[in-house]
Amino acid sequence: MTRKLTLFVLGVLASLMVLPAINIRDAKTSDVWSDPTVLYVMDPVVALASELLFPFGISIDSQNVTVGRFGWLHLSDFHNQSLTKTMTAATDEDRQTANNIGKTLTAWNDLLTDRGVKLFRVMIGPNKSTIYPETLPDWAQPAAINGASLIFGPATAPFVVDSRPALLQAKARENVPVYYPMDSHWNILGARAAFVAFAEDVAKQFPDLVWPSAAMLERTKDGPKVGADLKPLLKLANFNTETDPRLAVEDWDIPTEIINASTGKLRVRGGNTRVLFSMTPEIIRSPKALNQRKVLWLRDSFGNALSPMMAATFTEVMAVHWSTGLVPGEEFLRLVDTFKPDYVFVTVVERDARKEAFASFPKIRPVYPVNTFIPLQESLPQSANDISPGAEPGELVMDGPDPFLVFSIPGGFAAEQARFIGLAVACMDGTSNVPVQLFWASDRFPNFDEAHSQRLTASAEPKVLDLGALPELQSAGRLTRLRVDLDTRDICKRFKVAYPVFGSVTLPDGGGQP
Repeated sequence: MTRKLTLFVLGVLASLMVLPAINIRDAKTSDVWSDPTVLYVMDPVVALASELLFPFGISIDSQNVTVGRFGWLHLSDFHNQSLTKTMTAATDEDRQTANNIGKTLTAWNDLLTDRGVKLFRVMIGPNKSTIYPETLPDWAQPAAINGASLIFGPATAPFVVDSRPALLQAKARENVPVYYPMDSHWNILGARAAFVAFAEDVAKQFPDLVWPSAAMLERTKDGPKVGADLKPLLKLANFNTETDPRLAVEDWDIPTEIINASTGKLRVRGGNTRVLFSMTPEIIRSPKALNQRKVLWLRDSFGNALSPMMAATFTEVMAVHWSTGLVPGEEFLRLVDTFKPDYVFVTVVERDARKEAFASFPKIRPVYPVNTFIPLQESLPQSANDISPGAEPGELVMDGPDPFLVFSIPGGFAAEQARFIGLAVACMDGTSNVPVQLFWASDRFPNFDEAHSQRLTASAEPKVLDLGALPELQSAGRLTRLRVDLDTRDICKRFKVAYPVFGSVTLPDGGGQP
């Protein structure tokens, strides 16, 4: 025992003697002596340990990365419990989640159709483990039917395009993998297979669209893979085993401009290169594209390899990461209203497709024009909190940190009839959109609470809001009171508000909706 301890101590001392020499050799600055801690940075030791353990399937960061078979890497549980969810058979809760997502996709499709959008589709990028399960460790094999696989099923039809069959065919056909072995993404060969499957689905609805030819999508050459998201976590810099295929469309004569959608300023001008995802809306403009059409594209990093094909197909693509596009409120509606796309497409990786954002798509939908609204039940002001009368008739002034107004509903109103509500808030400082939270109380739920509320945006122009997709409202019984909270912080301190009114909407063809 004493001999082993002595050898261990000597090994540690030897490492401490060698480590500074390695760090001095690799230092990026000659002034290494000004910071003695640099001499004992452990990265070289960690990298060496990782390179020694990696061939045996051992990860130095098992929370983030799992080392699979044949030297492939996979995401572990730190990212949305990816591995555990892959291995776990679908539960009743998973089935309910898939059904809820299907309902919200239907509601979203209705929203977009009302606003002139011709088609709405979702492309889910399968996890690498879904297409290459044989590269997972034996103990991490995916369940035959897990929760994520339900998102590809009938619950979300016809909106979700299932690209798995096309990717499996491409896997069997290509002489290189269609996913990067040491990265969590598909490469452009996988993106091509999914894009072609997507195009075939869209073409069923719009046969007049022109899609990139076989020549444009031909594989031309391979280059070295630059960057990765898994390999650096294991510090495997010396394992350069990946290639990066290219398609002819990336070198095609398709000049593009990338423009900041908020400022209108040009960010990049060049050829048809891959466009990384952005958290702020950008417009990819390509005048030589095959179709003079506009697409609003909510996407993630799986859209990087898709972007040359999208730019070749559509002249204007407004792209933004889905986590920004689906933030609470009406950001999504604003993008639709300002950009006026022909189509709305979503690209999201399988492991994120069941996140709350996709089960909580915008549920309150403005209905235009407002002159189609038929009032059925008015409300009356009952009380106010942190709000006082202003100098002008009808003007109100916030005078505290928690401003809200309570309105009574004389005689009550059946919740199942409360689909459309008219609401307007006019700010005296000119603020156009006011974030508010609408609460409702009923004979079943007499108190205001978060579960029976919805955030939305009001404006001076009266809006008719469609509440039909709110199950918490439709099951409330008989409505007795409403509360409008104003979340305006330092804006809209003086305002006027129109009393909320329930009603119905007359459709343009002379019909009506209750």
